[in-house]
Amino acid sequence: MEELILIGAGGHAKAILEILKTVDTYKIVGLIDKENERIGGRILGVPIIGSDECLCDFYNKGIKHALIAVGSTGDNKIRKNLYNAAKSIGFNMVNVFHPKAVISQYSKFGEGNVVMAESVIGPDAEVGNNVIINTAAVVEHDCRIGDHVHIAPGSKIAGGVEIGDESFVGIGAVIIQGIKIGKNALIGAGTVIINDVLDNAVVTGVPGKIIGYR
Repeated sequence: MEELILIGAGGHAKAILEILKTVDTYKIVGLIDKENERIGGRILGVPIIGSDECLCDFYNKGIKHALIAVGSTGDNKIRKNLYNAAKSIGFNMVNVFHPKAVISQYSKFGEGNVVMAESVIGPDAEVGNNVIINTAAVVEHDCRIGDHVHIAPGSKIAGGVEIGDESFVGIGAVIIQGIKIGKNALIGAGTVIINDVLDNAVVTGVPGKIIGYR
């Protein structure tokens, strides 16, 4: 069984650990956290074994597989930076799919993605790298999801939607068919998107309206 290290030791890491313990595909060596004082603690019985600065050391010890276990509440830059740092060291970034997710055999995934329980990925949907498809989210047929995107729990994305890199779709948001969401956009919780969204836009409401840029 291949050894795996998780980069992050918060709430999102707990959700990933539960999946990994269920599917039993990798041997979980431990978790990495940015705070040195947490080293030696445990998350769901799995030890926190080092800080971000230790990644090279673990890779050189033969641990070649990793996954970003840091969540986000709007800004995905930290996840992006951690992913790029791990890739530059040489880690193979694994995909982790909950066994209760419904994933079309005709969908395509990059690497380093997490798909949570009760989520649905439709046929010919394409998901990039380092993406979170959270609990009970729906990504329908022919969607294109960019890198470092977080689709929050209960979001519903209709067919043919495109979502740019680093964007965040808040909990319970709805995006109608054929919409294009730019890069680094933030779609607020419960928002209904019926028009295209520009890069860096912050959108909330029903129907969604741009309230600013970031």
